[in-house]
Amino acid sequence: MKLDEVKRKFANREVPLPSFWGSFRVVPSSIEFWQGQPDRLHDRFQYVPEAERWRMLRLAPCVTLGIKPTSA
Repeated sequence: MKLDEVKRKFANREVPLPSFWGSFRVVPSSIEFWQGQPDRLHDRFQYVPEAERWRMLRLAPCVTLGIKPTSA
């Protein structure tokens, strides 16, 4: 397998990169997922880093506010 070959080749040294290559490190303060639903009660979840784990918050539907889905 090609991947195994490359891993062995560079196991004890840096992979050479062109001098003009650069990079960015993205560190999110939060991540939000949205999933649309036919009844418009879309699911929204937000994940926030907290110590060594991620805390999940449900943003919608707002069941904590007593808003209940209605039938069409």
